[in-house]
This record gives sequence, structure tokens and C-alpha cells, in this order.
Amino acid sequence: MKVTGCDGCGGEPGPTPPGNTPPTVDAGPDVSGNEGASIALNGSVTDPDDSPAISWTYQLGPDVDAGTTCQFGDVHNPGTTITCTDDGTITVTLTANDGHGEPAPVSDSATVTLANVAPTSAITSPTSGQLFKARQPVPVTVTFTDAGTNDRHTCSLTFGDGSPAVTGTVTESGGSGTCTASHTYGFDGLGPRTVQATVTDDDGGKATAAVDLVIYVPGHGFALEATGLIPVARTPDVHCPPNDSRSQAVLDTGVGRIDGLSVSCTLDPKSGRTVVNTAITGASLLAGLVKISDVESACAAGAEGIDRSSRVGTINGIPIGTGSGVLQIPGVASVYYNETSANANGDLVQNAVRVVTPVQEIVLANCRLG
Repeated sequence: MKVTGCDGCGGEPGPTPPGNTPPTVDAGPDVSGNEGASIALNGSVTDPDDSPAISWTYQLGPDVDAGTTCQFGDVHNPGTTITCTDDGTITVTLTANDGHGEPAPVSDSATVTLANVAPTSAITSPTSGQLFKARQPVPVTVTFTDAGTNDRHTCSLTFGDGSPAVTGTVTESGGSGTCTASHTYGFDGLGPRTVQATVTDDDGGKATAAVDLVIYVPGHGFALEATGLIPVARTPDVHCPPNDSRSQAVLDTGVGRIDGLSVSCTLDPKSGRTVVNTAITGASLLAGLVKISDVESACAAGAEGIDRSSRVGTINGIPIGTGSGVLQIPGVASVYYNETSANANGDLVQNAVRVVTPVQEIVLANCRLG
């Protein structure tokens, strides 16, 4: 009788063919690089008698932030690349399987160490040298990108006026985003100012961007205004910006005659300095009962501070100068001179002369900042 064996006829793997050599696998040396960058893996697989199935896998280390993912350039190529969305330590494993059972599949591992990359940022608004009014919000927008697309970011801003840093509002996705904030400069924040924004990723990487802007206060001036029984519109009425200067030799009105009216208002866009000057050479008011000579006022505001002053030559022949006070003309009017005040809007006001009767108010040489 002849008996023929059939080991494995039931469909189970047979023994390793005589002479089969399992794959030799080398994941290559440990490598390092930056998050978000393509890192070369120099693995190798050899098998003298088969073309084994080859694949790479990765395992995130305990120092890697949640949400991190990695991508192989070609998961089936021993010499490939890996790109990861965050920094830390990643174990990569190269596996080859010739399909003949033990000792295959054969694997080898290497360590990939990725460093954090700081974000980059830019202030897109405001633009360099842009003018903003004091007491009005200045909106700031910062854009940023990060090679580590899994990173999360915070943003802080300073505004160059001694106020505390503020935390901006961050909106981000996939490694890019914006930070927004707003700041209102007061009268103590006039002139050139630097806005600085610092974007920080969750690994401590920082990017700083800055922009210079100019804070100013608008100027306004007029030589004459009357309200009450006989109204007279502000004349000449000058505002800046833009820079303006107006004069008028004589103005005859229902409240009297005014000579030598002049008003100028200028703003230096580089320094943010505003200067308003108003003057009249003389006035005869209320049917000649109030006579005033050599009246002028000046208002100036900038980084060096705010200054308001005025001067009156004479009122009804009485020398006045730069001091403030009131001159009573019995039965006629109260004449206030060299008044420094603020109006209901918080504007800073300087009146050289203000004549008040029960039914009339007349202002001469006014300047205002605000």
C-alpha cells in the first residue's frame, strides 16, 4: 500500500518553504525636525526570495498634544517621509510581511523627535502711520499662521500709552487665524503710538508684530459767535483736519462791529500735534457800550501735552492780560475773560471773551480741542 501525506490540505498555512528567508527590516536611524515639516525616514526592507507587503505606522508619545495627526508620504515605501501637526516624540514602525508566517511579519522602529515652530504674525489693521481721533475706538486685527496646525494660540496687545496689556479675541482653524482687539486713547495718549501684538502658541512659541499709528484731537476755532436775541453764526468757522486758515477784515453784525478776525487750525499728521489760533484786533459791542481790543486765544495738543491760553488787551480801556475773571458793566453786561472749560461732550474749550446779558451771549476768539 502507498500512502501520500497531505499536511495542510485543510486550507491552513503550510510550513515555510524550504530555503525561505524572512524579510530583513530596518526602520533607519532616529530622526528629528520641526512640526509641520516633511521629515525623511530612511528605512529599508530586503527579502531575497519574496516581495513582502510593506507598511509604516506611528504611535504618539506621552509628550504629544491630543489631536495630533501624522501623514506618511507613501505608507508602503521604506524610504518615505512623515509630517505631523504638532511637536513631540513619535515612534514610527516599519513592518514587512512575506505571507509565510513566523517569523514574519518583521518590524523595526525608530524615533522621530519634532520641535515646536513659533507662529508668524502681522498686524493688518491699522496701517502704519494711520491717524485716529482720541476718545474713539481703534480696532486692531492681527493675522497669524503656525506650521503646527494642531497648536492653539493666545494673543496679547499693548498700545504704547501706558495702559495695561489686553487679551485679544482669537479665531483660528488649521494653523491660521486672527486676533482682534480695540483700544480707546484718551487725551493723555496723543501723538505717535506703537501697537504691539504677541501671539503665543500652546508650546510657548511667540510671534510679535508692531505698527505705529498717530493719535490726534480735532481742532476748531471761531472769532465770533452770538446766541440769544440776535444770533450770529460762528465767523470765521474753522475745523481741522484738514488744515484751514481764514480771515476777515471787518464784520458788522446786529451785536456790533468786529475788526481783524482771523482763525487758523493745523494738524501735523506725523506728530499728531493740533494747533488752533484765533484773534480779533478790536470789537465794539452792544451799541458801543462794550469795547474790547487785541483779543486772541490758542489751543495746542500733542504728545507733549495740552495747552490752552488766551489774552485780552483791554475791556473798555481797562488792561486785562492773560488772567481770568469777570468785569461787570452795570446795567449792560457781565464780561468774562480768559475762560478755560470743557463742554458737555468733554471737548476742551478756551474763550478769550464772553459777554453775557439777560438776553444775549457773545463769544470772541474761541478755540476748542475735541
